[in-house]
Amino acid sequence: MFFKKLWYNFYSYDRREGSSIVMRGENKMEQSRKIQVVAILALMIATMSLLVGFSTLNAQLDIKGTATVKKVEWKIEFSNVNSISSSNEAYASFTTPPAINQSNSNLINFAATMAQPGHNVSFKVDIVNSGDIDAKVSEVDVSGITGYEKYVSWTITGVKEGDVIGAGETIEDVTVTLSYTFAEDDTLVAEDINLSNLAARINFTQAFE
Repeated sequence: MFFKKLWYNFYSYDRREGSSIVMRGENKMEQSRKIQVVAILALMIATMSLLVGFSTLNAQLDIKGTATVKKVEWKIEFSNVNSISSSNEAYASFTTPPAINQSNSNLINFAATMAQPGHNVSFKVDIVNSGDIDAKVSEVDVSGITGYEKYVSWTITGVKEGDVIGAGETIEDVTVTLSYTFAEDDTLVAEDINLSNLAARINFTQAFE
């Protein structure tokens, strides 16, 4: 009976000790899980803080402002036709004086009659760039002599293709000359040359550096 009781006490004690050991193990595992959860939460909070901080930094670097776009104007044209002349009125003269075209201020219309080789008519004109953009001369031309190219020639001096006329600049005394020349084969026209639809023209493009 004594030994039975002793065995019962020992067995009961052993189970209590085992239960206590198991409980301690479970407690440690629970504590470890809690620590892991706390660490994960801390990491998430730190990450969110960084994201918020980065977003705030982006907002601070977003520089905004206003700008004013200045209106620019393209305006270059002929002005002040002057010094209309002839080498000899009896042999070369204007039948319609040079005048700036009302619809196109880069065009000058005129008419002339040529009676004898060696004589010419001429006039001067200014080119005014009153706009805000530099202009480059792209073409100079006198039209209206079709059929008489063999006998009549033209020149425009004071400006040439490739010249740049700056914004606000004026080129004065550009000279347009129409001449009755001798043909290379020495032939002559039987009658006076009447040129009724002459036009001096200078074209421009924007000048880019």
